[in-house]
Amino acid sequence: MKSIDFIVGEHRFAYQSNNAHTIRVVSRIDLDAWLVVAAIERGLTIEQGVEVSHIIEENGGVRLTTSAGVITSKIVVLAEGSNGKLSRQVFTKRQANKARLVEAFEEQKTHNQNAPLIFDYTPIQTGVSGYFWDFPTTGNKRSVGYFDANMGKSQRLNIGNLLSKRTNTTEINGHPILQFTPRHNNQIGHVIRGR
Repeated sequence: MKSIDFIVGEHRFAYQSNNAHTIRVVSRIDLDAWLVVAAIERGLTIEQGVEVSHIIEENGGVRLTTSAGVITSKIVVLAEGSNGKLSRQVFTKRQANKARLVEAFEEQKTHNQNAPLIFDYTPIQTGVSGYFWDFPTTGNKRSVGYFDANMGKSQRLNIGNLLSKRTNTTEINGHPILQFTPRHNNQIGHVIRGR
């Protein structure tokens, strides 16, 4: 994609580039697959389809009780999402700074590789601490959604309802995101909490 549009109310700023690609939108599934291949190429062991039920530090490493038996490791990175059960097991202090993201994919009649990426910050005027996006993706789909940083708010708007008013699809997915802050510990011993 060669252009990005930033919108706030009636104001629009369009950034255009002469480069082949200013930005590329990659689906999470494609990114995860690429990360797995890159990790394996670098000698890491990836255990797929194995459910971890318990995690404990011992003997200078980590012991995982899994559906395939016990696995030990020097370091474990928990990459199960912000509401993962293992993260809650290890990191017992609740982290309050959770941003919210809702996303939907809409069918397009045709794929337009020159369509701009849109970041619309107009929702700030209604209390969303973030933006609405509309990105063309690979194939004949568009990714649309809201990001809300939700910083220090006691009342949260229902961004899922906001998105349902702007999209033709009924399949909306939510993705809470832990925000990094130095006040919260993201490593305990040999266990690192991913984002």
